[in-house]
Amino acid sequence: MDFDRERAAIAVVAEAGRQGLLGACHTVGRWGVAVAICEAALGARDEAAGVDVTLPDPGREAEAWLFGAGGPAWVATARPEAVPAVQELARRGEPAVPVHVIGRVTPGRVRIAVAGQGIALDEPIDALRIPWERALQEAARP
Repeated sequence: MDFDRERAAIAVVAEAGRQGLLGACHTVGRWGVAVAICEAALGARDEAAGVDVTLPDPGREAEAWLFGAGGPAWVATARPEAVPAVQELARRGEPAVPVHVIGRVTPGRVRIAVAGQGIALDEPIDALRIPWERALQEAARP
């Protein structure tokens, strides 16, 4: 883990949030980037929120990258007009923080594709919401 890079990334995310540049923001944790994208969509204030994302080819097994633990990262939404300001904040990080536009917010569906490898997930948001909420309820039980 590169602590200087992580410190810089946290500072960029925090500042972008303070400036109101981000909509949703979710960490990529032990379950991978696909789960983080789904949780960000499911946690959106607008229940009809969905996403259409095409991730770059990871250069290794897509399943491990999509659904497994990786290095610290975030997925976030920003209005198209806010993206240049987020990118500028990231460029000024010490060290600079990589920012990649991977998709857009869309109504009603979660679609995740991997470049060169096809679609990993394409489901209506409501089909994902019920099992997600049930899992949260189960996890909260004593």
